[in-house]
Amino acid sequence: MSKQIPAKRVARHDELTARELWLAGLGAVSLTRKQALAGIDQVAYLARQLREQAEAGIEQGTSAVETSICQAREFTRTFSDLARSQFDQARSRSAKVLEQALAEAGERIGLVRGEVEQRLAPVLTRLGLAASAPKRHAPARKKTGTAARKPRTTTGKRAAKAA
Repeated sequence: MSKQIPAKRVARHDELTARELWLAGLGAVSLTRKQALAGIDQVAYLARQLREQAEAGIEQGTSAVETSICQAREFTRTFSDLARSQFDQARSRSAKVLEQALAEAGERIGLVRGEVEQRLAPVLTRLGLAASAPKRHAPARKKTGTAARKPRTTTGKRAAKAA
């Protein structure tokens, strides 16, 4: 509130002069202007505070998001490395197991083949069929040169159609 200025003793008049009316209006305008400027200053101050708070919140939010992204990348990198390591270990173990299984299967197949041949040999000799050694094919020969092909001659129906 504004201070009240003690008024000079003025003789009371029943009539209001133009000067007094002008001064009263000027005082009212001045007070209104002061109050409006104070209100505008307060609104500007609150707007600045709100802007600073918003900027601080945005900065904190951005920082938190960047931190989360970095943590997620690190987790992904760690998990990927761990998964790759586990996969490589599993692959090497399965390769060893597969090699052992194939070796064992080969041994068993050899044993079964030997036993079958041993048991079939007397039967084949009784039937008059001699047990022959398994046939092995000779490897294919490579062609050393290309022979020129003779041009095909058409005979029969094709020759008649062509003519």
